Amino acid sequence: MNIDKAEEHERDAQFDEIANEVFEYLDELRESGETNMFGAHRYVMETFDIDKIMAIKFVASWMENHGAPRLQNFLNKDFINKVDGW
Repeated sequence: MNIDKAEEHERDAQFDEIANEVFEYLDELRESGETNMFGAHRYVMETFDIDKIMAIKFVASWMENHGAPRLQNFLNKDFINKVDGW
């Protein structure tokens, strides 16, 4: 699917406009344990009334920039605690 530059610019502006709110929502969703985060785009679509492509972009960005570092920090601490106990 080809989108023109105006539509791409509009999508980028929409992304920037609500990004912080969506990322906070995704943090809360993950903490709730209500869904596996790979299915989180459905929740984002419904909650923010956006299309599937935009929702997937939000979840992917969150995983890369918000969720993954926090998960990695947890795993590193857990690993260190196990190693210290050996």
